[in-house]
Amino acid sequence: MEHIKYVISKNTLSPTKKQKAQSKYMLIWDLDKAVTGKNIGLIIPSKLNPGDIVGRVSFFAPVSLLFFFVVLLIFSVLKNTNLHPMHYFFLAATFFSFHLMYSYFSDHINIFIAFFIAAFISLFLTTSYLIRFTSIKFSMFAAFIQFIYLIVFSYSFFFKGVTGLIVTIAAVITLFILMQLTAKVKWDTIFNKA
Repeated sequence: MEHIKYVISKNTLSPTKKQKAQSKYMLIWDLDKAVTGKNIGLIIPSKLNPGDIVGRVSFFAPVSLLFFFVVLLIFSVLKNTNLHPMHYFFLAATFFSFHLMYSYFSDHINIFIAFFIAAFISLFLTTSYLIRFTSIKFSMFAAFIQFIYLIVFSYSFFFKGVTGLIVTIAAVITLFILMQLTAKVKWDTIFNKA
């Protein structure tokens, strides 16, 4: 008999027999003398719905962009790298390009392939842009934080029920690192320069 793809739901009884009927299987619970408080149950696997995941990723895009901008701003202050508001505009556009490509590609190709294509292109746009007017080190750092706050945050939506946990852990770690790095910064001096 061929392997049947099904999952028995928690705290329920498994079928006692499986029979092939044409191109389908018949699952049989034959329990004439069983005394139990358990019901019978079956969970039928469902295909991943790209629309649901893409919609949630796009809805939370401003959160990941905010994290990216805050970390980039702090590090540009610490490394004395002057970023103009137009630079931030174009960097925001690289985030938008990820969401735009991801949402349209996932209608036509596998959702995971669409994700990785959109992620690669978005990271390439950021790195190739920043490398033109900052150091290689700074542009690689920006790509790294974009990877964390855009790609990892977005990929966490594939893991149902733990997205909030992943974002919370990343947020607390980010807060800790930024607090430690900026504890001795003379903010009055920084803001008076602007």
